Amino acid sequence: MTPALAAPDGMRLLDAHTLLVVEGGGTLAKLALTGDTATATPLAEGLDQPTAVIVARGSAWVTEGQLGRLFAQPAQAPNLPFAIKRVSLSAK
Repeated sequence: MTPALAAPDGMRLLDAHTLLVVEGGGTLAKLALTGDTATATPLAEGLDQPTAVIVARGSAWVTEGQLGRLFAQPAQAPNLPFAIKRVSLSAK
C-alpha cells in the first residue's frame, strides 16, 4: 500500500479495481488496486474523523463520526451539527 493508510475505517468498492477508504485522521482516499498492490490518492482531507462512505448520484458521501471526541480523555464535545460531506470522485 503506497502511501500507507492511517487508521482506515469505512470502505466502499467503487468498481472491480477501485476502493474508497475513509481514514480517522480526516482523509477520504481512492485506492487503485493492481494485483496485490494498491496506490492511494486523496480525494478529500480535513474531514472531522470520518467513519463511513457511500457512493450516490456520482459523488462520495462521507459521514463525520467524530468518535475520537467521545473517547478522548477528557471527553470532548462534538462539533454540531454532525455532517455528511459530499466529495467529488475526481482526484484533487
